[in-house]
Amino acid sequence: MAVVNSFAKFWGADYPSESDVLATAPVYGDAINVLQGTATGGGGACTGYPAVTDVLSGTVYGDASQYTGTLDVDVAANAPDVTKVRLGVTYGSSNQLTGTSEMPVISAVLQGIGFGAGGTEYVGTLQVTGSPTPIYPSVENVLLGVEFGNVGDVPMVGVYEKADPSIVKLDETYGAFGTQYYGDYECPDEPSSCGESWLM
Repeated sequence: MAVVNSFAKFWGADYPSESDVLATAPVYGDAINVLQGTATGGGGACTGYPAVTDVLSGTVYGDASQYTGTLDVDVAANAPDVTKVRLGVTYGSSNQLTGTSEMPVISAVLQGIGFGAGGTEYVGTLQVTGSPTPIYPSVENVLLGVEFGNVGDVPMVGVYEKADPSIVKLDETYGAFGTQYYGDYECPDEPSSCGESWLM
């Protein structure tokens, strides 16, 4: 409860309660109300201190030095891995850690592409003449059902159907590199009787 200034009561002067003022604070009030704070650390108006887990280890604080920080910035949970810190930047409680992350030079990044801090720290300057055009095989030369390439976000699908082994001469190889598949068609003794079924 605030103390009312009896001398200047007309003006409504109020002083904070002594229990809300630090005991180590100077005397306050007026000639009639000579006040001395009585609050000790952790009570009264002395609140809002950060948690000891949020203050660097060994740091003493508080109005009565009643708190000591416990935050260890060197443990993995509190310090970024060196691979996440820029090359050459030292950090840690005693600068014992050094970053190893390297950024590409702007001349090696396509023109207009932002990168670095926030994706905007640097902007690439590499100019490429023309637009590189991939050369895909025709769908007729790709196995049936195989998706490949990308034309306007729609993949191409192969339509080539490999020969059925039953129509390829026994032990004749074919397919990728000429050795992927083996035929299993057994022709009669007379080759001419195989007709068009004797492939390869």
